[in-house]
Amino acid sequence: MRSVLSIVSFAAVASALVASPRPRDASQGRTANVIIGNDWGKSLTVTTTNNKSMSKALQSPLKITSSTPSTYSIQSSDQGGFTLSFQADGSKLSAATFDLGSKTGYTLSSSNPTTQLGVLAAPAGSQPDYKFYIFSGQGDGTSTVQNLIDTKLMPKLQGIKSSPVKLSVQGVDATITDVINPVVKSTYATLAWSFLDVTVNTIITFSGQIKLTVTYQGTTKDVTVTVTNFTLLVTGSGTVTNLSSIKVSRAQASVDVLSSDNTDFLVAVVRALYPALASVLGDTFKLGSVINTSENANVITLVNNAIQKFASG
Repeated sequence: MRSVLSIVSFAAVASALVASPRPRDASQGRTANVIIGNDWGKSLTVTTTNNKSMSKALQSPLKITSSTPSTYSIQSSDQGGFTLSFQADGSKLSAATFDLGSKTGYTLSSSNPTTQLGVLAAPAGSQPDYKFYIFSGQGDGTSTVQNLIDTKLMPKLQGIKSSPVKLSVQGVDATITDVINPVVKSTYATLAWSFLDVTVNTIITFSGQIKLTVTYQGTTKDVTVTVTNFTLLVTGSGTVTNLSSIKVSRAQASVDVLSSDNTDFLVAVVRALYPALASVLGDTFKLGSVINTSENANVITLVNNAIQKFASG
């Protein structure tokens, strides 16, 4: 059960750190980079409609023929928004509606073909405030990644109640006692093969309640962290016959909703575990931005360590 430790603790801690950005004055607007990946292997047309309070909108239509991700800068003047539609030659249309302002996020169209559109809205600091990662393609690796989640990860998460996971690091003793109603979904994934070597690009969401017993500075408390839609974009590569060979080169994250029944204590623990974040703990927008930018290399190291422990059993 030690193998699941880093995965669950990373989800809990990263969710606590990468909380949804809090509103600033909407009149300031927001900036974002829209990063579009064309995974179709053919021409992709991107159309923008329903622009609202966008001082700098996407050119429309866009023709994307390369598989190399294309980056575009946009800006809202107030609470902005727009809709993007994606259609490759001979394929069905997918769409998503975006908000950019004091409220920032996206909604996928309910009529989208399954697995053909993957999106992450990642806090990025300033200039831009956000990065919208968007992948359009068949998403033909989604079922494979979901199968790994269902057969490998979920049994470990569901078994924590009977075999709690213990962690001791930097003066903090923590026991993960249960993960209640875990929902882990691969919403989009591609697999690029070269014989037995594979490059994986996937977006995974996690929701659930993580129950912990934590001892810090002589105080022991039970903590429940509730997470809704913790979303992780991961790109990695390795040999399919050797899970431990997989190395992650990109990790970006966001979370819709995060709550804890013992917030002050949890913040103190996080401060002890990750002092580099102490100066931004009170500002969740800055905190998310730090995790996705200046501290991102350390986050990637955490993910790779989790993979190593997961692979070793």
